[in-house]
Amino acid sequence: THTHTHTPTRWSSKCRTMAGVFRRKIAAAVGQVAKVEASAVLHALKRTKGADLSVSTSKLVAAAGAAGGGGGLPLTEFTDNLTSAVGAALDPAEIRVSARNNQLMFDVEPRALVEATLRDPDAWRRQIAVHGQGKAGHRTALIEFSSPNIAKPFHAGHLRSTVIGGYLARLYAAHGHTVHTVNYLGDWGKQFGLLGVGFKRYGDRDALAADPIRHLFDVYVATNQAAEDDPSLDADARRFFAALEAGAETETALWQHFRDLSVASYETTYARLGVYFDEVAGESMYSTAAADIVTTMEVEGRVEEEANGALLADLAAHGLGKVMLRKADGTTLYISRDMAAATDRHTRIGFDEMLYVAGAPQTLHFKQLFKMLRMNGHDWSSTCHHVPFGAIRGMSTRKGTVVFLQDILDEARDRMATIIRANPAKLGGTDDIDTVAEAIGLAAVVVQDLKARRIKDYTFDWNRILKVEGDTGPFLMYTHARLCSIERVSMVMVDPRCDLTHLVEPEAIALVEIISRYEETLNYSLDELEPAVLIQYLITLARQCSKAIAVLRVKDSPPEVALPRALLFRTARTTLGDGLRLLGLTPLERM
Repeated sequence: THTHTHTPTRWSSKCRTMAGVFRRKIAAAVGQVAKVEASAVLHALKRTKGADLSVSTSKLVAAAGAAGGGGGLPLTEFTDNLTSAVGAALDPAEIRVSARNNQLMFDVEPRALVEATLRDPDAWRRQIAVHGQGKAGHRTALIEFSSPNIAKPFHAGHLRSTVIGGYLARLYAAHGHTVHTVNYLGDWGKQFGLLGVGFKRYGDRDALAADPIRHLFDVYVATNQAAEDDPSLDADARRFFAALEAGAETETALWQHFRDLSVASYETTYARLGVYFDEVAGESMYSTAAADIVTTMEVEGRVEEEANGALLADLAAHGLGKVMLRKADGTTLYISRDMAAATDRHTRIGFDEMLYVAGAPQTLHFKQLFKMLRMNGHDWSSTCHHVPFGAIRGMSTRKGTVVFLQDILDEARDRMATIIRANPAKLGGTDDIDTVAEAIGLAAVVVQDLKARRIKDYTFDWNRILKVEGDTGPFLMYTHARLCSIERVSMVMVDPRCDLTHLVEPEAIALVEIISRYEETLNYSLDELEPAVLIQYLITLARQCSKAIAVLRVKDSPPEVALPRALLFRTARTTLGDGLRLLGLTPLERM
């Protein structure tokens, strides 16, 4: 695997099947008895058939190493001794210890799991911060995502980058890290020459003010089409961009106007997705710095010059081919500007890790970028990672093939409003249909986008993603609203100190077990930089909520039964709601 394509090597949380509090107790007890670091035990714990958790005693002996955890005993005898000692160190009312085939086996008592999960439902908030710090301590993570090209389509790939990047930013913050988000706009290059020339011919300032992104795109398309029949337009565009690079006042003022209007329009759409950036940068900021970097490489003899004057970096020895850094006309390219941007960010922000959330087709570009940063003496390039994702197929609206993210969100809202109006019995719990339709429509798009592993391509299907039943965003939102309704209708005051001994039904215990896994779900999602881990967890949680709601009545039940059930559903609701917020969604109380 290439060094800089993300692989889950920074942390490990292999066991994701039990409340973290019990894993930590087991790890501490085993570590103390076997003379092994508790963190090593945590990594060795795994789910096993016939028990909640197990750990191989041979792995413990190997981890103990010079500490002599095995004491020179035969493995079977060591296992038996360890079982007795660890069992004595743990509370048998919480965790039972046994041995089988040189494995320590651990079973958590259901009553202990219920108590630990429902008495302190916010414990996970404290623990994910501990997990996030890990051995590396507090870190500053810079995350570049979305990064549309002004005057070009804000296509489905930008949607994926925006949704995935926004989630990762919230996830890092939840784990206690400092996060700096960057939207790196494609706001430089020959296309702005075409745009500048074309605006004089096709532009309309009123249309530009009303919908800048759409109008600039229309101008760009019209100019490109005209340039096919009129070669002089292409020459004019080159002259316009050359003047822009030289800082000419008229050309720069028009470019700045285009950029400012576009950024303001993007911000409105980003706000609908719950996405905000600490920094809106662009390629335009790094034209001069990129030229300086390439000149330095030229002086130091680390580039090749072609006959026409273009400069290349030869990375063939690393299996990365040759990379053009400067065109024959002296202008820089995207990758040279990326080098300048990365260097500037490290100087200004001092990040410990930088993530580029971009499509899988850009994998070679980032490998080349990271390799050239290393060749230029930047050892911190090892902390730069490309977070790739697959493509969306079949995304279109009633207007045709999707070009703008705004169209996707509008279509989701409008289709959902139609569904709500057509189903008053099930979805008639609100008078504010537009607000509810916006929230559910957004959930439909986001959950569909993040549901599968990010590297996979997927096919977009409006009919499937808007269903209230199934593994969809609307289903998650509907479940949250149902849980709110239970609390509202039952009139039972939730009391975290209530007697939990009457919470014994299989549906209740199963729901508690799923809730208890939330902490480890977030840890694993961070380890893998994988939003699908959380989505699949929330779907599992919502399904079990539906099963529990069907049999665990709260309203009109005796207090000793109603109180623990109300606490269970409150904890499920807060867990589901928190997960939805990490996705950038607003949980609904009514729908």
